[in-house]
Formats: sequence, C-alpha cells, structure tokens
Amino acid sequence: MKDEDWALLDRQALEVIHLMLSCNVAFNIVKEITTSGLIEALSRMYEKPSTSNKVHLIRWLFNLRMIENASATQYLNELNIVTTQLSSIGIEFDEEVRALILFSCLPECWNATVTAVSSSSGSNKLKFDDARDLVLSEEI
Repeated sequence: MKDEDWALLDRQALEVIHLMLSCNVAFNIVKEITTSGLIEALSRMYEKPSTSNKVHLIRWLFNLRMIENASATQYLNELNIVTTQLSSIGIEFDEEVRALILFSCLPECWNATVTAVSSSSGSNKLKFDDARDLVLSEEI
C-alpha cells in the first residue's frame, strides 16, 4: 500500500474516533494528528493508576448488574472490560473471585442456576472460565 493510502486510512480512523468521543474528551486531544498519537494521548489521560481512576473503575464494577432478560454476552463483555482495566492498573482478582463477581451480578431469575453451581462445587474453587461457559450455555 502506498504511503498516501495509509495516511488517508489513518485520517479516516482518526475522524471516526473523534466522532465517538464526548466533547470534553475531544477538546483535550484536538491537537493529535495521527491515530497512534490519539491513542497514546488517551492512554496517558485514562490509563493511570491514580486513586480517582481506581475508584471510578471499582464503582463501575460494583454497580455492574446484568438486567433481567438482557444479553449475557453483553454483560460478560462489560465485566471483562472493567476487570481488564483494573488489571492494567494493578488490581487483580483471582479466578474464584472473578467467578463470584460474575454470579453476584446476575439478575434474580438466575438464582436457581447460581445455587445449583454453588452446591455442586462444594469446597472446590470456582473457575471464571467455567462460570462464564455456564452463563453462556444457559442463555442459549
């Protein structure tokens, strides 16, 4: 591909990203002229292990709930996003805690499933991948 073609694609990607950002955020990165520069600027702004960022992410996690009859896939994606962002700033959860968070955020209609899994696991540690697979298979 020619350099001009790459530059055009980069500019188009940059414009699409600009359209998706709120005005307050876009104002802070208006001087960026490449997509990679924009991503680096956003990273510097938001991927900091600051206390306020940690509090924001923990609030997001604690307020995360799957809505009744909502898509389990969408809920799992949001849970993965917040736990990945927490991990990137040094807050890690082990497999069992992640599985417990997943189950605790499910709506009331999932109580029978959660109880069955809790009873069958006994003293064994839950694994997040198993919990995720169960939720996805139950949705189907």
